[in-house]
Amino acid sequence: MSQNKTSIASRKEWVSLGILFFMACAIGTYIVSNIENDIKKIKDSSSNDYEDFELEYDKEKQQQIKPTKFVEKKFTEENILDSKYITTEAYYYFVHKLLFTTNKQIEEQTDPNLGWRNLIKIKERDQLRGKFMRIKGELVKLDKEVLKGKYADKRNIKGLVVWRGVIFSSDGRLYLFTITDPPEGIKKGQAVELYAMFFKIWIYETTSGGEAKNPYFLGKNVKLIPQVQTHQQKKITVVFLLIFAITCILLGYGIVVERQQAKKFSNAYAERKLKRLKEKREKREKKVGEKDENEKDENEKDEDKDIS
Repeated sequence: MSQNKTSIASRKEWVSLGILFFMACAIGTYIVSNIENDIKKIKDSSSNDYEDFELEYDKEKQQQIKPTKFVEKKFTEENILDSKYITTEAYYYFVHKLLFTTNKQIEEQTDPNLGWRNLIKIKERDQLRGKFMRIKGELVKLDKEVLKGKYADKRNIKGLVVWRGVIFSSDGRLYLFTITDPPEGIKKGQAVELYAMFFKIWIYETTSGGEAKNPYFLGKNVKLIPQVQTHQQKKITVVFLLIFAITCILLGYGIVVERQQAKKFSNAYAERKLKRLKEKREKREKKVGEKDENEKDENEKDEDKDIS
């Protein structure tokens, strides 16, 4: 029996594979273009696309301020409870502490597992006060503040300039903060990171007259998030595109091969079944032929007897 040779895929299946490959390339190109657009949004500090903050201050006067030596003290819960007040005695205490804390010490004390989910748990909030966490997002506000009052005078930090601001994270959260170091070269809208201790949930009135509650942090400085090198990022996106396209092709090829194997199995099963039916029919025909032959022989014998 002659058997026709069949290709691994039919014309229709090859067309489907071509469409799948085209879609993979189109989707990959779209992803690459979006990533490149995001990269363009991350500018260095000299970019004119960001707005400068008005942060002028007298540097010489600041250098003349000599805080007293910091002494550890444990504050009772009532001093740092969530409230409408920020510049409490505890506020000046922790600002004073940060003046005598290095960036390295802060990063070593930072818990990478702490985040917004921990802050919304009221029962755990008291245990988080004074602990450092890393905050990332867009710097949307930064104002100059001069320390004053009896608590500042007590620590000899009266007249010292600190910086209060707001970071807007990628998940839509607001993080309010005070830092002790001047944010040199930082502009509004840039991506920054801040290592800071959780101070309290600040309850304040919004510009629309409503009430807002957001976490307030105390830190040393904000830093620009390093810009990803465009050339390196392009390599990553091209590799991603190739992997994505090849994966789609392999998946499509696997489907075609699986269908072909299923078709071969079905054809082989049909051939075996047809062969068995043919063999059964031949056996029946053989039996019928043998029976007719025997009957014919018997009839011939009967005729011979009649003649004799």
